[in-house]
Amino acid sequence: MSICKSGESFGELSLIDGKPRSASAQTLEDSVLLTLTGQNFLKLLRTHFDITLGIMQELSSRLRDTNQQVFDLTFLDARMRVIKSLIKMANKHGLRNGNTITIKLVLNFDEISQLAGVQKVTLMQVIRDLEEKQILIISSSDFKLDLAKLR
Repeated sequence: MSICKSGESFGELSLIDGKPRSASAQTLEDSVLLTLTGQNFLKLLRTHFDITLGIMQELSSRLRDTNQQVFDLTFLDARMRVIKSLIKMANKHGLRNGNTITIKLVLNFDEISQLAGVQKVTLMQVIRDLEEKQILIISSSDFKLDLAKLR
C-alpha cells in the first residue's frame, strides 16, 4: 500500500509490460485523474526523453523503497515498523511546526497496519503506547507526531 500526493502517477507498470495492474487504487479525497492508453504512453516515452527519464527515476525510487520495506519486514520489530511508517507519512504528507509534525491524512487503522506491515492488534498496542507517552496525538481530522518525545 502506498499513498500518492497530488501530481504523482501510478499504474505505469501495466502500460510498460502489458500485464494486468498489480494493485487497485482509491482516493482519500476528491480527485481529478488523467489516463493514457498503452499506445499513447509508449509514443510519449519515445518522443520525450525527459519524461522517460523521470519515469525511470521514479521506478528506481520505488524499487529502492520496496527493498527497504523487505529489509524492515525482515529485521525490524513491529513497534519500529509502526514508528518508521508514521515518520515516513509525516515526512511525505506532514506539516512541521518545531518538533511537532501534523499529518492531515484520514487513514483508518487497517490502512496504517498495512503500511507498517503489522497486524491491527499489534498496531493498536503500539499506538496506545505512543499516545500514553504523548508522542502521538490522534484526532478525527489528523494526527500529530512529537519528534522530541520520540527520542
